[in-house]
Amino acid sequence: PEYDFIVFSIKQPEDSIRKAKLDKVKKEDMPKDSLGIWVFGSNDLKKFPKLKSFKIPKENARWIAFAVEPEPAPKDTTESNSNKKKEKQEGDDLILFQVDTGDTLMFRNVSDWTYAKKGESVFFSREVKDSTRTVSSLHLFDTSTGTSSEVFSDEGWMKKLSSDEAGNQFAFLFSQDTIKEKVYSLYLGAADKVPEEVVNGYTSGIPVGWTPGENGNIYFSVDGTKLFFGTAENPEQAPKDTIPDDEKPKLDIWHWQDLKLQPQQKVEADREKKRTYLAIYHIGLKRFIQLAD
Repeated sequence: PEYDFIVFSIKQPEDSIRKAKLDKVKKEDMPKDSLGIWVFGSNDLKKFPKLKSFKIPKENARWIAFAVEPEPAPKDTTESNSNKKKEKQEGDDLILFQVDTGDTLMFRNVSDWTYAKKGESVFFSREVKDSTRTVSSLHLFDTSTGTSSEVFSDEGWMKKLSSDEAGNQFAFLFSQDTIKEKVYSLYLGAADKVPEEVVNGYTSGIPVGWTPGENGNIYFSVDGTKLFFGTAENPEQAPKDTIPDDEKPKLDIWHWQDLKLQPQQKVEADREKKRTYLAIYHIGLKRFIQLAD
């Protein structure tokens, strides 16, 4: 069945925002918007505070998905755990609101998530870390059954989660590098198939020294037969810095014959570092094509 509803963000009062600015509140601590959900016929407005983002599909909108800022973890005061350092977990709280019943499900420590356009699936990833490692897992929520399942888990870091319109296929970047300048591989999976690595630095046709880029977008063609993504040169590992920031000399030089002003040069230099080049993976043919380099 189809349900009529409205989903909207509720802005904080201007005076609250202005006061926070005057008090020099940090950006992450500024007053957050709330989410409002009105289901026609229920005469009840649902409100959820600390909204970060929300999504609804184009079809089969049985569930409304939204992320909120997580509540602080309760402090463990038991004597046995008082001396143990507990690793802080990153990510938001992902909430799924069922339109016809008003029930909600919550998943904590969600680092990335996407809602298939046809409303059949919600995919979300989680990162759980301890003092020695980080484990990333990928989960599939079936909107028709209201159940979730884990479809991938491994030690490493996951980024750029995407799914096709039908919600049958999904893709993401994954790396097990522990350094800051990580090299990623492209993984592809399906609802009934374990994800596998399909493109890396050794794939036939990819330029030497290039890999799937973390700054490029990942998306499927409308018919789900092609996967588009960005490639880039492997990042160079920065040498270990042994000089404190306050001991480093800082000097910006601009020549009068430079065609661009220095602020523009700085902006474009950062943009150039994040540049990626479009590539395609033909799923049925298992073939990679680099469109530009």
